[in-house]
Amino acid sequence: GLPVVNESLCTGCGACVNICPRHIPALIKESQKVAALCSSHDGGKIVKAICDVGCQGCGKCKKACPEKAIIVDKFLAIVEGEKCTGCGDCFEDCPTGIIQRLIAA
Repeated sequence: GLPVVNESLCTGCGACVNICPRHIPALIKESQKVAALCSSHDGGKIVKAICDVGCQGCGKCKKACPEKAIIVDKFLAIVEGEKCTGCGDCFEDCPTGIIQRLIAA
């Protein structure tokens, strides 16, 4: 299974990020509007075969982003928070729904 963060207990210290050998948990800046909530390091075809909600690296979000705020690296979508305006085009096109709005636009 995947780790689930208990938000009422999390202090944001980053210990889970630093200790995970697969680098699955990630800290996201509070000001970031949108994030890809998947960090599986398996390739796109593997993720597609075993996970219904993992980033497949299809690039649809990248193509949809008018600000060019998304890169796809090693089958993972990465939202560059400083470029993102929170328009929502990326998560409307994401077939697995892993791109999510973090704060109201």
